[in-house]
Amino acid sequence: SNDNNVQIEFTGMDESEQRLQVYQDILGNSANTIQGNILNTLPKLDKNSFDFAILGWASHEIESSQLEQVYTEINKALKPKGVLFIADFVSGLISEVESLSIQLIKKRRENLMLDAESREQEDWLKNINKYNTHNHSKEHHGKHKHHKQHYFVKEHFNFLNNAGFSTVEEIWRYMNSSMIIAIK
Repeated sequence: SNDNNVQIEFTGMDESEQRLQVYQDILGNSANTIQGNILNTLPKLDKNSFDFAILGWASHEIESSQLEQVYTEINKALKPKGVLFIADFVSGLISEVESLSIQLIKKRRENLMLDAESREQEDWLKNINKYNTHNHSKEHHGKHKHHKQHYFVKEHFNFLNNAGFSTVEEIWRYMNSSMIIAIK
């Protein structure tokens, strides 16, 4: 709890036990963790029990045939007027802008890696990710051709509206990354 006596509880879901341990290490006893695939774990959550949900850079890993169901399950778990934040890569940039975006991100990453502390953080993340059961090898994507799809913002809006959210809006965009807010 913080100085205002507001109790904050966090529930993290991931397939990777190591990523869940990071949540636990940072947040201590206020972190609850659920290991497993989002499609299997979301339906097990209590209905109307969460104020906020965050789906961070994960929707592109979910097949289009299942994304609306994920949003529906999140909606069920949210309290009335609960808020879902989605941050992810999106499609829809003209090819020249997308190319520029990739070049800028690559250059920014190169500059970050010149800093010893940034390299150390990158190594730490790589160490966590190498144990992630949902890896991104070529063999993996050969088996799951539907994954790694960057959706158009309008596609997210359609899925979210069909899942029962009352308000849906894109609140931030930088090149090919976007943040969408959806209110139950």
